[in-house]
Amino acid sequence: MDWSDIGRIVAHGDRDWLVEQVANGHLVRCEYGLYLKRVKGRVTADIRSPRIAKCTFHDGSSGCTIAATRRPATCNFYVCESAFEEGTKSGAAREVDSARKVHDDLVNTFVSWDAELTQRIRTNWPEGPPYDAAFFDWLGEAFVELRARA
Repeated sequence: MDWSDIGRIVAHGDRDWLVEQVANGHLVRCEYGLYLKRVKGRVTADIRSPRIAKCTFHDGSSGCTIAATRRPATCNFYVCESAFEEGTKSGAAREVDSARKVHDDLVNTFVSWDAELTQRIRTNWPEGPPYDAAFFDWLGEAFVELRARA
């Protein structure tokens, strides 16, 4: 979860959820935000299926267990190259080109927001951010400001 993901989650009113998930170890502090803890588990209900490392918020039978407003942008917005290729094969080249542009613009926007937030965080917290409610509130406000400028 990059800084912009965290700011977006706070902007949706889920700051306390973030604090709780950091406290219980599901979200782990890292240099550029929070890392979603990986756990070994099955991705299907079949007990014969192999146990693989997966996101702590992924349930094999129902998929992601958290609301879309709490998911990283990658989980919500990422479109893999295979999806674009399949769309082109199905005769939707114009739609695929349009979707690719929207996707690329969105990725570039989030990358630029993360770069700016990283710089602000390094300036305000040279020893690293505290990952507490006040910091998350600040990050949510900074995200709203960046989004308003976009």
